[in-house]
Amino acid sequence: MNFLYQSSRFFAHLSPQPTSSDSSSSPMLPAARFFAKEMRQVARKSVLRISPHIKREICKSCASPLVPGVSCTTRVKGHKKGRRVVTT
Repeated sequence: MNFLYQSSRFFAHLSPQPTSSDSSSSPMLPAARFFAKEMRQVARKSVLRISPHIKREICKSCASPLVPGVSCTTRVKGHKKGRRVVTT
C-alpha cells in the first residue's frame, strides 16, 4: 500500500499548476487518482486500516491526492482560539 500511496503523490506532483484560463485537469491527475483508488481497494480487500494522515491527503469523493496549489486550496478558518485548516 505504501507504493500505491507514494506513486499517487508522485503523479500528483508531476501535474502542472492550473492557470485561470485552463480549466481542464492535467494528464497526470487521472493516474494519481487510479493509484489512490487502488490503495483503498487493496486496504478494503485485505481488511487493513489506512493511516489517518494518509486518509486526510486523499479526497473522499474523487480519490485525487490533495496537493496544495495543484489539486486543492488550503485556508485557515476561525479566530484566535478555534483555528483550523480547511482543505477544499
